[in-house]
Amino acid sequence: MRILRPSRFFFCLGAALCTLLVSAQASAQQRPMAPDDILRLEELGDVAFSPDGTWLAYVVRRAKAVTYHKWDFLWGNDRADVWLVPSSGGTPRNLTNGAPDGSGFWLPVWSPEGNRLAMLSTRGGNVRLWVWEKSSGSLKPLTEQGVDTWDLGDKGAIWVSDHELFCPVLPKGERPLSMTIEMGAGEKAMREWPKAWKGDETTVSVLESGVPVDVTRRPQSQLLWIDAATGAQQIAAGAASFRDLRLSPDKRHLAFLAQSEQMLPDPKKLLPPREGKLFAVSLVSASGEASATRVEGVREVFQGSLTWSPDGSRFAVVASLTKLPQATPRVLVCATSGGCEAASGEEIDPTPAVHDQPKIVWSAKQDLLVLAKSTKPSDKPEKEGRPDWWLVAAGAAPRNVTAGLKSAPIPLLPRGDGSFLGAADGDLWQIDTSTAPPRNLTDKFEPKIASVVWPKEPTLEKGGPSRLIVAVQKEQTTDLYAIDVPSGNANPFAKPIADASLASYDTGKETAVFTAATRDGSFLWLSRRGSEPTRVVETNTFLRGIAEGKTRKIEYRGLDGQDLKAWVILPIGYREGTKYPLVTWVYAGSVAGEKPTSLAKLNDGISLNLQLLAAHGYGVLLPSMPLSAEGVTSDPYMELSKGVLPAVDKTVELGIADPKRLGVMGQSYGGFSTYGLVTQTTRFQAAVALAGLSDLASLYAQFDARQRYDAFPQEDLFYMFLAESGQERLGNPPWKDFGRYIRNSPIFYVDRVETPLMIIQGDMDYVAMQQGEQFFMSLYRQNKRAQFLRYWGEGHVLEGPANIRDMWQRIYSWFDELLKPKAEESPRKENEP
Repeated sequence: MRILRPSRFFFCLGAALCTLLVSAQASAQQRPMAPDDILRLEELGDVAFSPDGTWLAYVVRRAKAVTYHKWDFLWGNDRADVWLVPSSGGTPRNLTNGAPDGSGFWLPVWSPEGNRLAMLSTRGGNVRLWVWEKSSGSLKPLTEQGVDTWDLGDKGAIWVSDHELFCPVLPKGERPLSMTIEMGAGEKAMREWPKAWKGDETTVSVLESGVPVDVTRRPQSQLLWIDAATGAQQIAAGAASFRDLRLSPDKRHLAFLAQSEQMLPDPKKLLPPREGKLFAVSLVSASGEASATRVEGVREVFQGSLTWSPDGSRFAVVASLTKLPQATPRVLVCATSGGCEAASGEEIDPTPAVHDQPKIVWSAKQDLLVLAKSTKPSDKPEKEGRPDWWLVAAGAAPRNVTAGLKSAPIPLLPRGDGSFLGAADGDLWQIDTSTAPPRNLTDKFEPKIASVVWPKEPTLEKGGPSRLIVAVQKEQTTDLYAIDVPSGNANPFAKPIADASLASYDTGKETAVFTAATRDGSFLWLSRRGSEPTRVVETNTFLRGIAEGKTRKIEYRGLDGQDLKAWVILPIGYREGTKYPLVTWVYAGSVAGEKPTSLAKLNDGISLNLQLLAAHGYGVLLPSMPLSAEGVTSDPYMELSKGVLPAVDKTVELGIADPKRLGVMGQSYGGFSTYGLVTQTTRFQAAVALAGLSDLASLYAQFDARQRYDAFPQEDLFYMFLAESGQERLGNPPWKDFGRYIRNSPIFYVDRVETPLMIIQGDMDYVAMQQGEQFFMSLYRQNKRAQFLRYWGEGHVLEGPANIRDMWQRIYSWFDELLKPKAEESPRKENEP
């Protein structure tokens, strides 16, 4: 990574000419991308302004080629460092220097006065809480026990004062699941198997069903109150798990979720899109002087719903009342002095969409809004099942305050006058909790507003936002505008480059942080109002020497008549009029938009970067494959070809693809899509399925391989939820609708496969490796061409550097054998048959 001293942008008068000259020179020297280039990429992570806005802490993740651990679910933070730079500009400083010992530091959180910076680190072989002292420059650990990254969430440690903070820690000796998930099974097997080989000790593991679970008898995590100045600690609470730590606005109380039960599946209901752990709410004094107390009468609290009132006297959650076993969850309002009451009834349902969390927001006047659906039938079909914002209060009927809009703004941002702001239908709206209709603040602003990008979260500090930054989508780029709320006036909010994104904004110093990951490198800028942006970080500039396959959007019509879009990555050195072998990348449910997916970007560190195919002479097609919404029962297998085959036809018609050299490839649900397509059509001459689902019936009750040796693997109901209410869209367990499982499982059509198929899977994949084994063995039984690549110790996506290199070399060989012209042939011209 190049460390930049203060500098400004300089432009030459002949900017267009300069760009052309530089581009021409770079193109002449560029080489194709190789798998090792992915391993060289650095990444930018979290950013955090100090409370007074004078300092910026930011995270840079080192390349895998420099540091690699098999800790995939730390998302690269195990090789990260926290840096510090003055917001006015200056030389950045690496506060943590984790490279020498291979440690990572991330998730920086400033203390209220900015004298300390808390962060997480893997130094010492576990995730622990560390703190940097500004006065001394010292960096020291605050916890001996490991910190569960899931317990802590993405907000980091909870500061109460400039030296006091809360942090949940694991039982002694434990490491977070994010570190152990893909190694734990192997470690436990290597510990237990030798016992069986020797024969002196039993290795039995007993699992129970149909009996209550007492989570208090399991190892307990602790919620610690810590004095960062003295190192003193107190245990504020104990529980099997914690979630959603929320400090009250008056900083007198900390509310949090603590696991109270383990969900036992109800045979009469579909599995909900929720974690199997059930949570109750607890309160503790922010001073840490007393132990936490559980809020009575509340159970099954939805994660993400805990929200404080502005005065800190009450909080709201979406949950169940223990005395009312109702089917529809309620919005509950609880007072810190004791007692909860339902603010909503059966008229509305605040259950969030699949993979989402409930949305609750308080106004400055203590009014409460919740995003919910009406449970009553609507006489307007377009309103049926639509989420809206409802004003709720105990003893009063809920009132829909966004019924007059085409769609509800998400999120809503509170203002000091008691109203809310939000973007919907291309405009910015002010929503009042009175009977007044929503007011359009930007009716004279011609561009359509796509979203509010700052503030990112609801806040009532300083009376709420008087100035918003909004995004306007323009084909493949996004323009930013600053909206003055009182007047509705909009002015362009300048970005350093077109591809830059706003990462943070300090209103006091009027300073923005921008980041970008482009084909020329990765960058971070500081931009103060009235000044030119200062480039602070510049890395991955080696990409300038690598050729990038250009992307092209195509429009076409699906087999059912739906207008669709697709993207094509053109092969390196593409020449108009020449037909190239084409690999179609599939993923059922994906719909192409105005921008190509990140998999098409040169500067993307995932091992499945599709530019690697373009670098090897292949065009890559990314078609739309629309399906019904998740949770809506359907037959996804029957829909697979509707968006794919017409997109292939269109690419051939445009003269890009050679119709006799077509491949198909997909990963995860894209692997399912690949299995399905090769059972439905012989259009493709080669296929690669990675981590795919082939037999939905057998997958339904399969243990996650990563948790097979754990104490309670049966409590992970992910596969079952996936089938009943999630991505598979099957709507029932198999014993209630076995026919739907059969007709949507590619394995039962395997006799129709004529396309040579490569199957790739890791044995620690949460999509059970048996899915690939079944499909391969079924092809083997029929003596059909197939190859099965099994990567020991790898998970859903290959992460190990050596395995990434090996996988791509084998993919290249597979497609080259089946799709590339023979040595004596030349690429086909457009008019050749």
